[in-house]
Amino acid sequence: MKTWHRILVVVALVVMGTAATAQVVPPQIGVYFDAAGTTTEYPVGGPGEFVTAYIMATGGQFYMGGTSFALDVAPGINIIASNLAVGGVEIPSNPDLTAGVELGFYDPVFVDDGHPLVLYTLVLTVDERPMGDLPITVVAHPNYDNVVVAQNDGALFDTTGGTGFITPPPPVLGVYWDQAATITSATYNGGVGEVYTAYVMVTGGPILLGGASFRLSLDPNITLVTAQPVPSVALGDVFNGIEIGLYDPVFVDPDHPGLVMTLVMTTMNNLVDNAPICVINHPDYDSVMLAESDGTLVPAEGGCAFLTVPVENENRSWTDVKALFK
Repeated sequence: MKTWHRILVVVALVVMGTAATAQVVPPQIGVYFDAAGTTTEYPVGGPGEFVTAYIMATGGQFYMGGTSFALDVAPGINIIASNLAVGGVEIPSNPDLTAGVELGFYDPVFVDDGHPLVLYTLVLTVDERPMGDLPITVVAHPNYDNVVVAQNDGALFDTTGGTGFITPPPPVLGVYWDQAATITSATYNGGVGEVYTAYVMVTGGPILLGGASFRLSLDPNITLVTAQPVPSVALGDVFNGIEIGLYDPVFVDPDHPGLVMTLVMTTMNNLVDNAPICVINHPDYDSVMLAESDGTLVPAEGGCAFLTVPVENENRSWTDVKALFK
């Protein structure tokens, strides 16, 4: 325990006559993406997206009079705005948070597990789509060896700094009409003998794809003719849940989608308008699931393709129809 000698004490001690009655357990000062202080990761697709983050005091049992810290910000993250909480005073005024700030409150605020305290609201952007986790961390002010919090009586306590991460968006396991994974809507002529080919593909990442777990949901007017996985071990079926383990892992990133399965479908004589073909979760999992090559499971989003068949082609014979299923 130290004594706060800097000018911050003038602000922090305005109410020093108020005695702290709770057990003194210093809070952590961290970065969160919700005002409840529970979310430390936020997926961002790329430039142009604004992200709200919070520097917060969380946990402990402590009457906060002030704090001193700096921010360590990963390259690629930009702080567009930093708005100080009401009732706080900065030293220096309007600081560069990466250079350090000493912050005091006119009125002490009690902080514990159920009562986090927002110190700053930040607006962030990124230079490009993250390819991995980008950290923003509360670290020690240059004048101190550790992140510091001040009690309302002016006593200083060392504490820890927490990290928030801007992350890539989750990968998508979706249905596409092309192997570049760019086309999700298609219009074809119909008829009994007409078949349509689509592809179940992973987009996003980066991920070294080793497998996938999912099922298909089809519009009732669409009949699945074949569902052919890439070379793999496959357990189950596509309607009740299938788990696929690739013989050879495939590297997937935003520029290189990965093929998992080829679908051949028909609508017979049914005409359809934006009929969905969707990847949804396997019943054993809460979400669509991918597996890294080392077996690590990665939750993914499921995606849909849409089929429109506005007119019929010439009808084929029943022999033609049966040939589809051989």
